[in-house]
This record gives sequence, structure tokens and C-alpha cells, in this order.
Amino acid sequence: MQYLHQTRSKAYTISAALFFLLLLFNMFTLTEEPIKELALLTLDWTYMLAIFILGGLFAGKMHFPRQFKLFYLGMLAFSVLYGLIFIFNPAAHDREVLTVILLVLTFLLTMIHIPWKENQLDIFAYLSAGLTLLIFLHWLIEGLPMMKFQGLIRNPNITGSMLATFMFFPIVRFNMAKTVGKIILGTGIASALLLIYASSARAVLLLILTMAIARVILRLSKKIFSKLFYLVMAFNVIFVLVYGSLSRVSFLEKINQWSMDTFGKSLFSGRQNIWDKAIGFGAEKPLLGHEIGILPKDFMEGTHYVHAHNQYLHIFLESGFLGLISFVLLLFGIWTVFLKRLDLTVVRWAACFFLGLLIYESVEVSFFHYLYSIGLMQWLIIGVGLSTVLYSTYAQKTGEGISGEI
Repeated sequence: MQYLHQTRSKAYTISAALFFLLLLFNMFTLTEEPIKELALLTLDWTYMLAIFILGGLFAGKMHFPRQFKLFYLGMLAFSVLYGLIFIFNPAAHDREVLTVILLVLTFLLTMIHIPWKENQLDIFAYLSAGLTLLIFLHWLIEGLPMMKFQGLIRNPNITGSMLATFMFFPIVRFNMAKTVGKIILGTGIASALLLIYASSARAVLLLILTMAIARVILRLSKKIFSKLFYLVMAFNVIFVLVYGSLSRVSFLEKINQWSMDTFGKSLFSGRQNIWDKAIGFGAEKPLLGHEIGILPKDFMEGTHYVHAHNQYLHIFLESGFLGLISFVLLLFGIWTVFLKRLDLTVVRWAACFFLGLLIYESVEVSFFHYLYSIGLMQWLIIGVGLSTVLYSTYAQKTGEGISGEI
């Protein structure tokens, strides 16, 4: 019996490692052909695998604790609303975009209901650190560029986003590692920070800063920490409204031109140009939005933008206030679950990373659109945190479930 248990545990660990490697390989969708085509294929495999695993979990025993009520309500509302919008006006919408959104939500649901163990998280941590060190070696070979480093990825901002996800598991498992493990994981974390700085990805630096500040606040006061979701979301609303109006302020345009002439760098990222028009266009159909899969070219003639550079604004354009409210309900549901078990290391860091992501999504789009492979890594991190709450709660009630303080 013990041999059977060890064999099953080993097979489960190997499967988790292969699954994580699959997620890492999906990152090649962000490179060029011919490897991009293969990575797009493995991305589809990932979705199918998630459905297969979820089916197996449903066939077994799944737990639906009361603490997840808001989360499931938000996920259901968001999914049903997008489905209804498509059903009642299918000609105007992109079927592929709707399919991806539903597949991503299925992926998240699967990650939540997998009982992740400490050894699987260790594998995730060391694989993340190892890949980061390989990218660091590439950076050394390229001559230590300190601006716009992108490696094999087609865009430095995307490189920075990818590296941010690689930091999570090494951070989570650092204190549990032995001396050699601490050296490997610590080097991976430090390398990721340096490479993110070298990528000049300001949105990612904002994510990391938010995560760090949140972790400090959590150490000082759980009560104040519990209010950070409201503060972050309020900041996101104010930020997009104020920043989006900058294109109409002539005084700021003059300062920006001075910055360009003096330092060769714009004070603005260019997002003010698209956000202002996107808000105005969204206001034309505020309740249910315009269409699923809407692109900036649909309301900005001749634009080079491929998305709204704001996940919340993009959802507003697609599904209006109803879609945005259901999405925020989903996010709030995630937050309320995290607050239940902040005594666990994984949950603490997942909650802090989640706050960073909420800020990041105010300037980028990765949860459901465009950066699919990075989005899946972000949802994995959220899912592992939620899974830890789920199974630790179950363990407290029954004496079964996860073991150890993860």
C-alpha cells in the first residue's frame, strides 16, 4: 500500500512538472514563426487538458465551500452575460474571442480544484528560476543592455510581464528551501528583477511595486490590507479617467514635448490617445457594449493599437457596464477568498500578486485577451492561491486534504 501511494505521488509530481513545462512552452506564442505556430498548438492543448482534468475532478469529489460563493457567482454572471450577448447578436461578434474567454475561465476553475502539494510548488519554483537564469544568460551574451531588453520575445513589455510571473513561485518557496535551494531561488528572483528593469516595462515595475507595498502593509495590519482591493480599484477608475483626458490638455502636451526634446523620452505612454476615444465610444452603448472581440481600429481609424491597453476598459467596450460589473464581482470574489487564509504563505503572496495584477491590468490586457500564454500563468498563480484556501479549509473540517504550511 505504501509503495502504491509513493508511486501515485511520484506520477502526480511528474504530471505537474510536465504541465508547468507546457505552460512555459506556451510563452513561445510571443516569439516568431515557426516556433510560434507550435506554441499556439500547445496553447490549445492546454485548454483541452484543463477541460479533461476538470471532467475528472467532477467525476471524483469536488468541494464548493461557502467562502467561494461570490467567486462562483461572479464567474457565472460573467460567463452567462458574454454567452447571451453572443447568442442575441452573433453576427457582430467574434466567436473565437468568446471561446477563449470561456476556456480561460475553465482553466481557472481547474487550477482551483487541483489539490496542489508542496513538492509540486517546489518544481514550479525551480523551473521558473531555471528559465529566468537562462534568460539572464541571454542578457549577458547580448552585452548587458539596460533598456528595452526583450530576449527571444517580440516585445520588451511582454518580456517583463513574463518574468514577473516567473518570480512568484521562487518567492513563495524561498523560506522553505534549504541553503542550496535558497541560493538558486534567490538568484532567480534577483535576476528576474534585474531583467524586468532592463526590459523598461513600466507596467511590470508598477506590478512589482504594488506587490511589495501590499506585502509590507499585510505584515503591519491585516485590517488595512483587507481594504486594499477597494483602494486599488478606485485608483484604477480615477487613473483611466484622468490619464485618458491628458490628450486634450495643451499645457501637458507642451511639457511632454519639452521632455522629448530634453531627455528623448515621453512623459506619457501613448495610452491617453486610445483611452479617451475608447471611453467616448463605450459611452455610446454603455449597458451591453458594442461587440465581443472589438478592436481599436473599430473606433480609431488608422490606429496601430491592437487592444485597449486596459483590461477593464476592454471589457466595458465589449459588454458594457453589465459585463464590467460581473467582471469586478469575479475579482472581488477572488479577493474575499484570499482574505480567509492569509495565515498561509501561498495565499499571502497570491493576494499581494493579485493586487499587483489589478494595477497591471489597468495598463495592459492579459486576463482574457491578447497575451493568452502570460494570462494563463497569471491565472495559475491565482488558482494555486485559491486552491490552497479551498483544501486547507476542507482539511480543517475533516482532518484530510493538504499537509504542511504552504
